[in-house]
Amino acid sequence: MTERETDAEDEPTDETDTGDDATSSHAVVAATMADLDALVDLWLALASDQREEGSHLRARPNARVVRDRLAEAIVAEEVFLARSTDTAPGRDDPAERDPIGFVLVSRERGSYERDVDRGFIDALFVKPGARDGGIGSSLLDRGERRLATAGVDAVAIEAMASNVDARRLYRRHDYEPHRVELEKELPDR
Repeated sequence: MTERETDAEDEPTDETDTGDDATSSHAVVAATMADLDALVDLWLALASDQREEGSHLRARPNARVVRDRLAEAIVAEEVFLARSTDTAPGRDDPAERDPIGFVLVSRERGSYERDVDRGFIDALFVKPGARDGGIGSSLLDRGERRLATAGVDAVAIEAMASNVDARRLYRRHDYEPHRVELEKELPDR
């Protein structure tokens, strides 16, 4: 995944930190290999949503690469899921409930020397029907805490310029513009 994509609009909530995050409506937990198929589906939904925002990232053609990256992230404990805590018929155990969002994080890698150790929120997504309930904030907070325990000094996140809701969420969490990417389409040659 070369483009960092986000689509998570919500309002902040009060939370209690119990290792994994839980509110009255959702819980954020570390993903397991049993979650891999659901995670891939969430990432594909994210990529499809972001196409509407102007992303060049294609969903289905990247499914295999994304699956491999998410599997690596599960092993490295760099991906977390949000699940509804509302009871559903036949699904009393939250682990049996379908994920409603996820966050994927990583540390900056490369050969350049830097004066800050950065982490990235590589992907953040909440299903459209579950937005505006604090889930994006919970996922973002959990990703930030994971990166802090990994020793990073700063966290970066990207959003499509047209994704006003995601940018508003990040501003509420004290993210500020650091670098601006500009793009120009070239005429056919």
